[in-house]
Amino acid sequence: MKESLKQTITPKWEVLKEMFKEGTNGVERYGKNFPLDGEFNTLASEFVDMLGDITMDQGFRIEIEGLTLDQWKERGWNLIERAGLLPEIAWRDDKESDKFASERWGDESEFSSLSDEDFENAILKSLSKSK
Repeated sequence: MKESLKQTITPKWEVLKEMFKEGTNGVERYGKNFPLDGEFNTLASEFVDMLGDITMDQGFRIEIEGLTLDQWKERGWNLIERAGLLPEIAWRDDKESDKFASERWGDESEFSSLSDEDFENAILKSLSKSK
């Protein structure tokens, strides 16, 4: 079984790696490198699906060409991320929003020293005044 996996994983990996080398523009932002509906994305998705199927069939402890299945997965995800095919992680977006708010309003506001309960009460009080 391992020989057939070697003959399946390695050729697909080589195709992906070569397509990346030839087609990348170096931008890792989502959708700015390879087209989201392009051939590279399709092949990368098939590669990840294949690794998932192998995990389900063989378990995660299998080694192929001296690499654990987790290492193959890491290779795949790393390439996909560098190709700009993964959307931003939500906490990164939150971090950017926090940075923007801090730049715009500063680190301290009239509410920053309030407890959660006092903050909620201040909001409710503010809303009742606007009615």
